[in-house]
Amino acid sequence: MSRGKRGASLVEYALLLVGILLLAAAAVKALGPKVGQAATNAGGQL
Repeated sequence: MSRGKRGASLVEYALLLVGILLLAAAAVKALGPKVGQAATNAGGQL
């Protein structure tokens, strides 16, 4: 693989990783309070 293609692949993987991390952060932000409340409820029932 040439140096230019290897560099392009690295940039593509980095952009893909950033996109996945942004989606994960949005999911945690949206679902965080619900998951926390469910854990609190489960702990209270125990």
